[in-house]
Amino acid sequence: MKQSTKLSTARRRALAFESQMAAMAADPGVQAECAIIAREFSVADLDGLRHA
Repeated sequence: MKQSTKLSTARRRALAFESQMAAMAADPGVQAECAIIAREFSVADLDGLRHA
């Protein structure tokens, strides 16, 4: 396989991944699940550790 073909394939895969991630981020079901997870882990905010 040529180097240019590898880069093209890698770029196509990266674009497909970005597209899928954007679709997930816009999905109300995924947003709701993320909100639940954030609520469940919010007690860790009180652990006294510095957060970036």
